Amino acid sequence: MKVLTILVALVATPTATMASENQAVRSMISAKVSSEIGAQWVPTALKIAQIESHMQCNPRGNSRHHGVFQVGDPHRFGISPSAARTCAGGIAAGVAHMAACIRMGAANARQMMVCHNAGNPFARHVERAYRVALR
Repeated sequence: MKVLTILVALVATPTATMASENQAVRSMISAKVSSEIGAQWVPTALKIAQIESHMQCNPRGNSRHHGVFQVGDPHRFGISPSAARTCAGGIAAGVAHMAACIRMGAANARQMMVCHNAGNPFARHVERAYRVALR
C-alpha cells in the first residue's frame, strides 16, 4: 500500500521539468505570435494552446489534428503533419491558422477562438471547452 501511495503521489504532482517545458512552449508561442500576427494576439494564442493540448508539443489523441494548436490540416499552411508534431512546426501551423482567421474577419479574442475551433469567426456552435473559455 505504501508503494502505491508513493506512485500516486509521483504521478499526481507536476515535476519541475514539466513546468519548465510548459514555460518554454509558452515562450515559443509568444515569440512566434508577436512576430507574425502581433503581440495583441498572444493571450488568445496561449489560451487556445492550453485548451487544445495543455501546452504539449505532440499530444496523444486525435491523429487528425497536429501539434500544440491541434491544427487539422497543416498542409494548407505548407507544413507537413510530421513537422507539425514538433514544437516549432506545430506553433507555426497554429499561428498560420490564426493569420487565416484574421483574414476571414476575426477581430477579437472571441472571434479568433471560435474561428480556431469551428473554422469560421462567426460560427454559432463551438466545443464545450471553448464555450467555457468564452464566458
